[in-house]
Amino acid sequence: MARKQCTFCGEFALETAAMCPRCREAFPAVTMQGSLDPVQGKREIRRGILYVVLSGVVHYFTAGYSGMQLPLSIIIPAVDDFLLPFLALCGMGLIVLGFYRRFTR
Repeated sequence: MARKQCTFCGEFALETAAMCPRCREAFPAVTMQGSLDPVQGKREIRRGILYVVLSGVVHYFTAGYSGMQLPLSIIIPAVDDFLLPFLALCGMGLIVLGFYRRFTR
């Protein structure tokens, strides 16, 4: 069974005990707070916007909207069909996660 140590006398007690069996002091309640950092939320929002814009720019060049011809014509359909929508969706997910972390506490 899991045991915890009393901070007052050093005696070990069961993890579910509310007070120390030796000195009868109450164990302090431990509350865990998540890592909801507003600064981290801003970073994730910026990174998500960057991913969405990057996927749009790459799509612009790979779909043939620009006058440039890309030399990598073998992998272009796979990039345009699968990887760019995945990158855009990941960017949108990061934006949503960033807003969640920024405005919830």
